Amino acid sequence: MKTTSTAVTRAYSVRAEFFSDGDRFAVETFTIEVADGLDPYAIARMRANECVYADPRIPDLTQVITLEPVDPEYPDPQPPAGAMKPVCPWCGSDDLTRDATARWDVESQS
Repeated sequence: MKTTSTAVTRAYSVRAEFFSDGDRFAVETFTIEVADGLDPYAIARMRANECVYADPRIPDLTQVITLEPVDPEYPDPQPPAGAMKPVCPWCGSDDLTRDATARWDVESQS
C-alpha cells in the first residue's frame, strides 16, 4: 500500500533591502513559498543572496529582510531575535570574522 502526504506551504511576500556602509542602495521584492516546518527567513535570505545586489565586492554589505504572508489568515512570522549583522552572500552565515581588500603585486609575486 502506497501512502502519500501533502506538504502544506505558505506564500510570503519578501522585501530585501541592501545596504552599503549603512546606506540603502537597492530593494528587491519577490514571493516565496515555504513548507510548514521550514524557516521562511532562511529561505528568503538564501533567495536574497542570489540577487545581483548581494555582491561581496560591495563594501560593508548588509541586508534587511521583511516578510509578509500573502494569505492574511496566517500570522506574520516572527523576525529573528538580535541585532542585524552582515551575512555571507554564499552560505547565509553571520559568523564573519574578517573583511579585507588585497592587490596582487606582479613584481614581488605576493
